[in-house]
Amino acid sequence: QEEAEIRYGLGLVFRQQGQYAAAIEQFEQSLALYQAAANRIGEARSLKAIGLAEKYRQHYDAAQAYYADALSLYRDVGARAGESETLLNMAEVHSLKGAHDLAKDLLGSALYIQQTLNNEWWQLRILNGLGIVEMSTGQHEQALAWLEQGLALAEKLGDESGQAYLLCNLGQTFTHLGRHAQAAKSLQRGCTLAEAQADVNLQGLVQTELGVLALAQGEPEAAKQAATAAIACFHELGLEAAVATDLATLALAHLQLEEPEAALATVAAFNAIPAADLAQSGDYPQRNYFVCSQVLQALGEEEQADAMFAHARQIMLERADKLAAPATRQAFLENLAYNRAIR
Repeated sequence: QEEAEIRYGLGLVFRQQGQYAAAIEQFEQSLALYQAAANRIGEARSLKAIGLAEKYRQHYDAAQAYYADALSLYRDVGARAGESETLLNMAEVHSLKGAHDLAKDLLGSALYIQQTLNNEWWQLRILNGLGIVEMSTGQHEQALAWLEQGLALAEKLGDESGQAYLLCNLGQTFTHLGRHAQAAKSLQRGCTLAEAQADVNLQGLVQTELGVLALAQGEPEAAKQAATAAIACFHELGLEAAVATDLATLALAHLQLEEPEAALATVAAFNAIPAADLAQSGDYPQRNYFVCSQVLQALGEEEQADAMFAHARQIMLERADKLAAPATRQAFLENLAYNRAIR
């Protein structure tokens, strides 16, 4: 099993570097070796690792299939920690696809297990997940409570990677609440930690949120710079669909800077991304379509603008329909600025 461990470790290195195809190749080799040795924990761990790499590539259905297999193995052998970790992974994908109620249920189960095991390192990651779910459904104050609890735990444990992700999500939540100074402080701290960790994916995520914040502050030049930096990060990782939010931000920044040709070219680049990917891009894909529709409307491209607005409304309503709780659905429709505008 030594070779299996080596392959698994190489996969982790490649994944950290954003080389997801190479990471999956190593994890698949470790999976085969663990299966040959009848090491079911190793097998489950490799399946979960492949799922995470697929999630980063935005292959969400593939990710969930690998997670489901891993979860079954962990439960068969009574590995509660592995079960909880996989529930968290599955919840993250459900949240990305807009199934926030289901994500919240899985996260609650995962948190209970880790609290029972007294594993604070995994608790802070689950708290981050709960914060994302609440933020994505417009329940911003509850999101802050989860995220701040997670940040305190990350600081206690000295986990700088955990701090960086929590700070990014805190910054996003503060932006939604109009607390721009706090948003900027959180995002800048997160950016510094992401750079120290050499985490290119997180650097891109932080720059994305800095671009959104800059637009909210009426600073299109800063938004342009941040969105361009985010796009460079995601292109470095080969995550072409991950730039959708940044292209929408960039298009609006060009418009506000009186650069109409650049704005139209950026919307065209947005439209070049497959529609199925655009519908699942970022936390708020409806925002991206709406922003592009506003840019097109301002430039007199009314037919294209109407089509983009229709896509925004369709995505918003589809995501609202996935929210069973009336209060959650109402918060989603009323507390997110772009949803209010789309309605």
